[in-house]
Amino acid sequence: MPILEKTKKRSISTDSLLLPTYNTGERAGPPPTHAIEADTTAVIQHSMKKNRVWLLTRMSDTEPQTVSSWTGFNIQVRDEVTVVQDSVGYLPTINAPAPQMSTVNEVLNQSINIMQSLELNTIVCVLDQALYAKATEVIWKHQQKFKNVIIRAASDSICCLISTIGKRFQDTGLRDLCVEAGVIADGSVAGVMEGRKYNRAVRLHKLLYEAFMWLAWKGFLPWLETNHSEDMAHLKEALMTTSFLREDITQAAFNEVLNNKSCTRILNLFDAYLSYLRQENGSLSAFWMTYVDMVEVMLGLIRASREGDWMLHLASIRAMIPWCFAHDKLNYARYLSYYYAVMSRLHVDHPEVYAHFMRGGMIGRDSSQQLNHTDLQLPRIKKDEKDVNAFVELMENSWINPLSHDHTDLVSLSTGMVAPPDVANGLRLTPWEKRHTKHSKQNAWRQNNQQ
Repeated sequence: MPILEKTKKRSISTDSLLLPTYNTGERAGPPPTHAIEADTTAVIQHSMKKNRVWLLTRMSDTEPQTVSSWTGFNIQVRDEVTVVQDSVGYLPTINAPAPQMSTVNEVLNQSINIMQSLELNTIVCVLDQALYAKATEVIWKHQQKFKNVIIRAASDSICCLISTIGKRFQDTGLRDLCVEAGVIADGSVAGVMEGRKYNRAVRLHKLLYEAFMWLAWKGFLPWLETNHSEDMAHLKEALMTTSFLREDITQAAFNEVLNNKSCTRILNLFDAYLSYLRQENGSLSAFWMTYVDMVEVMLGLIRASREGDWMLHLASIRAMIPWCFAHDKLNYARYLSYYYAVMSRLHVDHPEVYAHFMRGGMIGRDSSQQLNHTDLQLPRIKKDEKDVNAFVELMENSWINPLSHDHTDLVSLSTGMVAPPDVANGLRLTPWEKRHTKHSKQNAWRQNNQQ
């Protein structure tokens, strides 16, 4: 029988690439870098106000629900934004293991070559946390050579925040809540809690965030009538205004709601009620309000990356860092602190890059408007509404409502077990208080050993 030669290749052969060996030698630390704190209060408040308007619109239309979830809603209210597609090119592949220092050094050297060939003054290189940590060590050791290479942390910091949320809340009822409500399968809940299943985790926290705000809104209405009865007329007008938005979800209608005085008044009072839950309603609601705060940081990171909002990105990174310290995410705590310090100085050290980022250039843009996004489809809207209702009904009727006025001790939502005093004290502390307490104990231990 004659031998038949194959005409189609099932694999690609590559030439082996021998990179010059990079000798790390003695490690160099970061140069003295002082962050320039900018006042991002208005940026954060505006982002949170957008979330509140979305919630108010969703809560005013429950049967049948026609308002999409957070992602779909934010796509709809940006219909007037003109998106200019960026030019995307593929760089030569470096056929070498990514974690090796030689590979990271080659990436930085090729970045310099690209910068020179394009006649640029600076170049921005986006790396995930593992490569970012190694790239910083190379740059710290060769500061003059790589002075015009700006490295940015990729969006995998959101996965770190998701795992931090899971670490803080999974044993206090979050894991059981996901499974019992039927939102996450038992076999997948571990990956969701650890931040390894990104899409499922983000969807879960969006839905549970909405459920908690539903519970807060139900408590807000009698609180408003008791303490601010003169503002009931504003509530009526605010609900009427959001009903108009529900019928026509566009950027123009959304901006009209944002600028409406009655809506602003009601949302400010709602924020005051949330502050009451954080500070005066007992340990249980204060603890679970930190969940709401952490999810809002996550939503801020996602919004910033999708809308190209540089100041919101910096503000969200700044808000995330204390949680990394509090829950021993040491690599992210260390390198995000340096990242924030460097990025906060862009307007001084690299004004051209800063101006580009402020124009939305921190992200690559696609020309599509994503009007066919999954979250805009009616079946997904119904499923999201069903899952939110499952969370609310479970906490209100079967388990413990953490935002009610009936429970003040820190207990598990699913079992009702009261947390031991040492655990409760640790969970009550804010990230900065927890970090200060930890360092105080370490200093006391060192002093005792020295004596």
